[in-house]
Amino acid sequence: MRPSDKKLSEALRSVGLIELAERAAAGEFNEYFGKHALPEIYLVNELGKIGTGEALGMRQRVINGEFDAGSDESEEWANSEEGRQIAGELLREKPAVGRLALRVEGDWWVAYYAMPKTMDKAIELGRIKMGIVESNPERKELFMDLMRSAIAELLEQQGVKVENWNEPTTGPEHERSGRG
Repeated sequence: MRPSDKKLSEALRSVGLIELAERAAAGEFNEYFGKHALPEIYLVNELGKIGTGEALGMRQRVINGEFDAGSDESEEWANSEEGRQIAGELLREKPAVGRLALRVEGDWWVAYYAMPKTMDKAIELGRIKMGIVESNPERKELFMDLMRSAIAELLEQQGVKVENWNEPTTGPEHERSGRG
């Protein structure tokens, strides 16, 4: 029996709530391992339904967090299969909805909105003479920012919010053109 389950079970038993005490001992109301989606809320509701002075007193103690699981139980859950699965889902990178592709085409630096890993059906957003950006990093960055802003606006019109941009990467060899 986990420490928080034992503490809750003993407290319930001490006020005569034997059936709930047995369920608590079995871990039913454990905030990490309980069988309900919101075990503590479930218990609070059960105690409210009982409605006796003892049950309502226990209800308030549960609400106050007196029987919350400690860090050992938290770590146990985090290392469990369920914990690892949920952590993976939370940390999983959101799929890319497209990218800014920049290509040198003759004397031009051309910006496209393209799907990840392909230039098929890419949309040209703008172009600037290479001579204007080659020797001026600030202008180059301004052009890239303008193109990112254009993509963000296009996507927002489709209901997709752009939260951040990945760092630029070199495109695959088969996508390169021009003076590369």
